[in-house]
Amino acid sequence: FIGIEMAENLVERGIKVTLVELADQIMPPFDKDMTVILEDHMRKKGVRLILGSKIESISDDGREVSLSDGSVHPSDLTILSIGVRPNNQLAQGAGLELGPRGHISVNQGMQTSDPDIYAVGDVAEVDEPILGGKTAIPLAGPANLQGRFVGANLLAGEIVEAYRGSIGTSVAKIFDMTAASVGLNEKQLDARGMVYGKDYFYTLIHPMNHVTYYPGALPMVVKLFFAADGRVLGAQIVGYQGVDKRIDVIASAMHFKGGVRDLAELELAYAPPYGAAKDPVNFAGFVAENILSGLAEPVTIKEYGNNPGKYTLLDIREQEEVATGTLPGAIQIPLSQLRARLDELDPGLTYLAFCAIGLRGYVAERILKQKGFKAHHLMGGLRTYTAVSAVVSEEPVRRTAPEGLIREDESVDNGRLPAAHMLDVCGMSCPGPIVEVGKKIREIKEGEVVQIRATDPGFLNDIASWSENTGNTLLDRSEEGGYYTAFVQKGRPASSAGFAGPEDLPVRTLDVSGMSCPGPIVEVGKFIREMKEGEKVRVLATDPGFARDIESWCQNTGHSLLETGEDAGVYSALIRKAGSFLPAAAPGFVSSGDPAGKDKTIIVFSGDFDKVMAAFIIALGASAMGDKVHMFFTFWGLSTLRKDFKVPLKKSFMDKMFTGMIPRGTRGMGLSQMNMMGMAPKMMRKVMRDKGISSLEELVREAAENPDIELTACQMTMDVMGLKAEELMDGVKIGGVASMLNDADKSQFTLFIS
Repeated sequence: FIGIEMAENLVERGIKVTLVELADQIMPPFDKDMTVILEDHMRKKGVRLILGSKIESISDDGREVSLSDGSVHPSDLTILSIGVRPNNQLAQGAGLELGPRGHISVNQGMQTSDPDIYAVGDVAEVDEPILGGKTAIPLAGPANLQGRFVGANLLAGEIVEAYRGSIGTSVAKIFDMTAASVGLNEKQLDARGMVYGKDYFYTLIHPMNHVTYYPGALPMVVKLFFAADGRVLGAQIVGYQGVDKRIDVIASAMHFKGGVRDLAELELAYAPPYGAAKDPVNFAGFVAENILSGLAEPVTIKEYGNNPGKYTLLDIREQEEVATGTLPGAIQIPLSQLRARLDELDPGLTYLAFCAIGLRGYVAERILKQKGFKAHHLMGGLRTYTAVSAVVSEEPVRRTAPEGLIREDESVDNGRLPAAHMLDVCGMSCPGPIVEVGKKIREIKEGEVVQIRATDPGFLNDIASWSENTGNTLLDRSEEGGYYTAFVQKGRPASSAGFAGPEDLPVRTLDVSGMSCPGPIVEVGKFIREMKEGEKVRVLATDPGFARDIESWCQNTGHSLLETGEDAGVYSALIRKAGSFLPAAAPGFVSSGDPAGKDKTIIVFSGDFDKVMAAFIIALGASAMGDKVHMFFTFWGLSTLRKDFKVPLKKSFMDKMFTGMIPRGTRGMGLSQMNMMGMAPKMMRKVMRDKGISSLEELVREAAENPDIELTACQMTMDVMGLKAEELMDGVKIGGVASMLNDADKSQFTLFIS
């Protein structure tokens, strides 16, 4: 965890930090559905995360770092935190027995293969007491215990205190959040040959750290693993407060070989400021018992993703919640109406009920089963589903309320938000905050502003979706210390009534000097999204095409270009954010919501480096101008979407031959002209790097992470070329000619790049 701790402290000093991790997640002892919460929190705090990549080289006297994904990053300080390996040179020299990873093998008395030599701490391989076997866990707690036991055994001349092994109880601080784990995780259980749903199970719940009616309640996520016989195998908890207390309770139960029944029966200290009558640990035990007894048959996010056609989705949230978005194809019947509307459901179907966090989904499952329906509920609800499935954005949410907005210690009437209303929904879980916002908005007058303060971690996304779907205006949103603040204005005014006039707002600055097209426009689009309506930004650029590009961009997005200028090769533009980021329909054009809107379709037939790069530059530029882009990859263009490593799959001889003709990813592409036996692409890459131009790999990654750019692989071509979906980048859709033609019909134009 040292790398994360360093990142946090550097950010607190005001330093811009990028964290590179070889794995596809941070903090390996945790499962991905838990780390996505921490990753999102780190991004909101300003840390840029690059996952699935590693350092290839450090050059320019340490000022330039090259990664395995082909990207190059400037750096004033590079810190390596690459794990712990046992320092076993002395043990090797002494001929001691070593474990498979180089740790020193010891018995329960911490004796090595030479009984006169003892080993403790990170270098020792000890018993794994949960499933049996050996493990090595580099933590200070176990090391101190081992040292005490060795001292007692040395004094006695025999083993009087046996070390039973380590279950790996750990806790870490990540900015405002805490992450703790004990025992085995999902990856380790799978690696041991255990099968989910047969040999082991898990619960995933979203409790609060104490009762919600006491001020300041904050959420946590608890994931508990248990065997078919009820034994507790491990746990992970992520939250803001009370995490360490709960993980210690579960670790204590595991130390004494406890099971889920013991967790359900534990009598834990309770008072409103500290917990709940049903503590999160009890709650995890209750849910685990329901699963083992067959009362509940939850479906995990992974299970649903592997076979979505097996289930008919049933959204049982209230109407106000549905305005924040739902899963495609879901039937919507609020839980409060479910018993009265059962005749609308088909007894021959299998229903997957879902709510925000899973609790009401479980209740719906029980109601349906009592009436003879085949039913399950989605474990963790939409909150877990959206966290795992979310498109990553490197743009952090503002950490503190911007200047001029109401703070806790200010009165409502502060001169900038006259007639503003306050709504405190802290401690409430979904759907509470959105329901209360809906009630409050109905009470106030058109154009009035309400400030909402919440602790529900899904609130910022929910309030944005709710505002868009209900015709109200989200003026601002921010996060600080686990508390979320939003300003919502009733209705859709032409300007931000209630805020200071545009001329009173300070001018912000965005420096994109050194960036080449489409970099400046893309960065302007990102920056504008984070600004308040009416706020102004002065953009500085050195790209010669910027002056014309920014004029076209403002015309297409509806923002005001107030002035432009140029001085000694530096181009400047002063832009004022319009009342909405949606493009305004210009004369002779239709809005993006009309059938023949501003979508763009790009068919990538070519597998040439320069042509593919042109396709992505156009796509990112169109997205920055507010357009939806559909990229359809066929034949040689499919190499763009291939993973850059070999995926072990069974294929026929012909499939292997055709697949072998397609490069893995973009790094194997040649130029369409003057390839010079592969030397020309390398020369071009160097020139691009020297001039600060984004690499093709960076463009592809940015497009894949952009919600307005859709990447589709041609199914027919995949069949012909022997490519499988597992060999393509994550997030790529599979489609045929009908999908492409449908996208083309909706598009303003279609480009065929061959």
